[in-house]
Amino acid sequence: MIDLGGLGPWLIGAAAVITAVGVLARPVWRAGAFLASLARTAGHFSRDWAGEEARPGVEARLGVMERLHVLERSVAEVRHEVRHDDGGSLKDAVRRTEEALADLTGRVDELAARPASAVRDVTVTPPPER
Repeated sequence: MIDLGGLGPWLIGAAAVITAVGVLARPVWRAGAFLASLARTAGHFSRDWAGEEARPGVEARLGVMERLHVLERSVAEVRHEVRHDDGGSLKDAVRRTEEALADLTGRVDELAARPASAVRDVTVTPPPER
């Protein structure tokens, strides 16, 4: 028969070591998972900041600085259109249209104020279609 009398303390020690490793492994595992998540987030931020090259199935994306440059150019174009310049802006075109409409409104009002006997029958023929 085998004498197990001296083996008891070794078994207790081995069980204690296994229990300690199990207790300590969970926080280490959680810390590792947290660090991996943090690294993934940093990678996403880095790709968003720097942009990404096109790859199969995914279009290229501009980085933050390139996007900011595009926005600045767009704002400059809009700003140009809503300020008066030498007649080329949208604001100047709207002003000219309003002035022409006011002139036409005045002419129509003048025609409407004439007596019916002074109004001639005018037939307007549209130009031929091409």
